[in-house]
Amino acid sequence: MSRELAEMFLLLVERFSRRGNFNQYSYIDDMRGKAMLDICQKWKQYDVTRANNNAFSYFTELVKNSFVYFITVEKKQTRARDEILIDMGKTPSWGYTDETETTHYVE
Repeated sequence: MSRELAEMFLLLVERFSRRGNFNQYSYIDDMRGKAMLDICQKWKQYDVTRANNNAFSYFTELVKNSFVYFITVEKKQTRARDEILIDMGKTPSWGYTDETETTHYVE
């Protein structure tokens, strides 16, 4: 991988992370690092001979999938931590919801 290509990947990840649906996460730096790691591992798999050889689309999807995967894993870990806190009699994080509870609304 050339230095110029690496700088392009860094720019892609940085700008993609500024999208409105990703920039509010407190662990955005970790998400960027994971996306860069994924790009460095998979950049050679890009096939130039394919009919639709849009490299920008390929790498953008790779970054998006990396971000979504990281968020999914982080949510699972946060949920597990919150459940442990509840078992210990402590207060879980603010966004924790228990799916076993049902809310009934009176109209």
